[in-house]
Amino acid sequence: MKIIWLTLLAVALIGCGCGKRDEKVLSLSDHPKRIICATPGLAEVVFALGAGDRVVGVSDYVVWPPEALSITRIGGWMNPDRERLLMLQPDLILTQGLHEPLRKFAERHGIRFLQIPTDTLEDVLQQFVIVGALLGHEEEGRQLREKLEKQLDAIQSKLANVPPRRTVLLFERPEGVLRNLTTIGPSTFLSSLLELAGGKNVFADVVGDYPQISREALLMRAPDVVMELHGGELAAMRRDAIMRDWQAMSSLPAVREGRIVFLTGNYAMIPGPRIVETVEKMAQLLHPELF
Repeated sequence: MKIIWLTLLAVALIGCGCGKRDEKVLSLSDHPKRIICATPGLAEVVFALGAGDRVVGVSDYVVWPPEALSITRIGGWMNPDRERLLMLQPDLILTQGLHEPLRKFAERHGIRFLQIPTDTLEDVLQQFVIVGALLGHEEEGRQLREKLEKQLDAIQSKLANVPPRRTVLLFERPEGVLRNLTTIGPSTFLSSLLELAGGKNVFADVVGDYPQISREALLMRAPDVVMELHGGELAAMRRDAIMRDWQAMSSLPAVREGRIVFLTGNYAMIPGPRIVETVEKMAQLLHPELF
């Protein structure tokens, strides 16, 4: 019988600060059959690998693919419903990023658990290989990674002769507030996607993955483009209100040149197989003349 050593999984666990190597081996008959996806990104990964029929529970925030919408919801990333988790009788819980309470819960109840880092673009791409190996879909995992890399390379080639635009990416904020703004640091997958899309992160030298910045810092960096990231579509009235907020910073090049843009869509913040859609949309916003 074919044996799969979980070397990749051990590396992933160490990479996210989980401690000891897991030397356990899985036979084909041991592949998980009842999977909980505690984050939207991993639900998308498992379905993209062709193993969606094994998913018995998903995060409340899962919005894609359509087949996942009817699966039992287990709560949010911070507050999963532990009673519901046990009722679903999973043999594997998957999550992205460090989640010690959930790890300890799984350990206490003898449930296999894997937390996968998705901080960098390399992390995001490698998760397809890691999860594919665990689920017995090794070839699908490798092929999916290769497919996404080719698509990202194609976008980058299209932008090869275009100077990058100095950009600040800001997370969703309430209207009327231009303080305590949250942006992206250099080691995040979103910063890498921004560069692939023909942007230059003006806060690429800061410490931290998602630092808060002041208006003064924003004025000093003087970005040519302000890209606001919103998880869903913006109504016209709200978009207009947000645009009016920026008039208070009329000396900012992005404001003067009318380059306040909005990255919307439920895929934009999810480290999963739809990262290509995120890059394509970013590129369209940054370089509309090419699209």
